[in-house]
Amino acid sequence: MVEAVDQEKIQRYRRLVQSLTDLGHSHAKAIQTKRHQLTYFYFVRCAALVSGVVLLVENKQLSAAFALQKSVVDAVINGLYLGYAAGDTDLTVLLR
Repeated sequence: MVEAVDQEKIQRYRRLVQSLTDLGHSHAKAIQTKRHQLTYFYFVRCAALVSGVVLLVENKQLSAAFALQKSVVDAVINGLYLGYAAGDTDLTVLLR
């Protein structure tokens, strides 16, 4: 019974990640600035990393999932910084 509940949760998280990714892709069509394009790159990266975490949890590789989750947090923080807080000089360096 526990196994069935775990599988249901994993499937729910997988659908959630997919719907969030679809939403991000639909909004990506409206991107007009380089800053937002760079932020979108980090969004795609986060979505891929979260999918990897779900896959690792599904395969009972919890320590690897925890390690990968730290990469998700780093990508979120970097994406938010570049999207909203970084100065134009930092952005120019990254976009070269």
